[in-house]
Amino acid sequence: MTDARTDLDARRASFLSKADEYERYRPGYPAEAVRWLVGSPTQRVLDLGCGPGKLTAQISEVGHDVVGVDPSLAMLQGARRKGLLVVRATAERLPFRDSSVDVVTAATAFHWFDVERAVPEMRRLLPSGGKVGLVTNMRDESVPWVKALSEIIGSEAAMAVTLGGAEGMEAEFVTKLEGGGLFTDTERRVFDYQQELTAEGLLGLVRSRSYIAILPDKEREERLAQVATLCREHPDLQARETFVMPYKTYGFRALAQ
Repeated sequence: MTDARTDLDARRASFLSKADEYERYRPGYPAEAVRWLVGSPTQRVLDLGCGPGKLTAQISEVGHDVVGVDPSLAMLQGARRKGLLVVRATAERLPFRDSSVDVVTAATAFHWFDVERAVPEMRRLLPSGGKVGLVTNMRDESVPWVKALSEIIGSEAAMAVTLGGAEGMEAEFVTKLEGGGLFTDTERRVFDYQQELTAEGLLGLVRSRSYIAILPDKEREERLAQVATLCREHPDLQARETFVMPYKTYGFRALAQ
């Protein structure tokens, strides 16, 4: 556990140093997924681990009152440039009143939290029947060039094996959310999503990944050179100015007990 926590801390530190690349190159989320997570009518939403406000902005755009929360000033600068209301804080210690929001969300961020402390905080902010919504993008490795990319930088499907794949990821969320009797009725939906990229955009996307950022410099540069070669030589990518990265977007939501 100590080694896992040390690795997570290293990934977090390297990840936070990539705020500009994260904002520029990371994908957003399907609009349908955002609506499903948050619901209607207008909700008071707290978006945890908001980073530069990818999901926060989308929640605002569909008409909800949303506040983003993140511990990183560098990440929050991107959200502020979008005109979003944000607060510097951690998911484990939130400076908000009990039952003060209708929905708590986290986009590709829940794995950074100390869940034993964060889940009770999430529940504290919600009334009974309030919702928590989690969402994450995973590359669709059934597509040949995406599979080739994953052979270079690491398979997201393989990384999810520690959670038993998509089904295990759901089981993990159910365990962490419902295990303490704080949430119930966890649901999952999967959405298709696409991100248009250039070769430079793909390289930026790869650089923004924490598991790439923590590599020794030489190994990281070798991986990036292999990705550049993939863009030049793979038959699905070569001679194309832009191409599409396909994702499967996994959404999870649960109700506060």
